[in-house]
Amino acid sequence: MQLEEIIQMRAYARYDSIYLGILLTASFACAVIGAGGSFLGAIGNLIVLAVPFFVAYRVRKFRVEARGDHMTFAMAIAYCLRVFLGGGFFFAVCQWLYMQFLDGGRLLGAYRAMMSMPEMQPVLKVYGLSQQQVDDALAQMFSPLTLASYSFIMACIAGGIGSIIIAAIMKK
Repeated sequence: MQLEEIIQMRAYARYDSIYLGILLTASFACAVIGAGGSFLGAIGNLIVLAVPFFVAYRVRKFRVEARGDHMTFAMAIAYCLRVFLGGGFFFAVCQWLYMQFLDGGRLLGAYRAMMSMPEMQPVLKVYGLSQQQVDDALAQMFSPLTLASYSFIMACIAGGIGSIIIAAIMKK
């Protein structure tokens, strides 16, 4: 890879990672709004399932527009990794901002309500957990930094695995 190719790839990947971050943030917004069991929760899940197809589409677009319809596996995987890492970081920052300043415990409250339902009590007994232990664990899981860090790490792992598959398919 030449320096000009790397600079071009970085520029395209930067924009595509912002688009991916917006897509992931929209998915999170649907999940938050649909936390009570509404239809938007399912829409959020569908958006997450569409992420690999979106990235593959963007890799193909980069290959056709910028690379003259030729792309090596190394260039494709580098592009995918940059898109997933940038998008994951953008999403984690948006998620942290939401949890820190806007949520006010709403998401945590929805999960606490779900875990305190009578149907969940036999499950908690099987695992030997009290309701207080579950509430404490949920409070730790839904702290802004913990949730954003977890989301970024999962985006990196899923993006790394997805990058290999997408790059193998999209190279030409």
